[in-house]
Amino acid sequence: MPWVAEAAVSDDVLRMRLRTSAWLVPGFVVAVLLPTPWFALIMGAIVALAGWEWARLAGVVGSASRVAATALLAAVLLVLWITAAGITLLLPAVLWWLGLALALSRPPPRPARAGVDRVLLLSLIHI
Repeated sequence: MPWVAEAAVSDDVLRMRLRTSAWLVPGFVVAVLLPTPWFALIMGAIVALAGWEWARLAGVVGSASRVAATALLAAVLLVLWITAAGITLLLPAVLWWLGLALALSRPPPRPARAGVDRVLLLSLIHI
């Protein structure tokens, strides 16, 4: 009965996601009430956590590699904050994500293979 094992895994994943949201949602609500620099810091931490998970989804399995990808994301966020370039890059970022969503919605032209999915990994560092 393989579906029983799949259901158990599915329940574990659901529990993990519910625990994560139980931490993130109150943090977001509190962050909205804080001054802008603190809000940016909390949102940056949430985005970095999401980047950690995105790197795993992209096939980055080594902890050092995931730390490097997350650190790169955090560095990009910091540069955007310092230079106030975030609003200038909003349109290109939206176009990138729309293009990525379109690319990911199509079936892959070749069989899936193990390893790092470069398209997903690139989407991590593009904000």
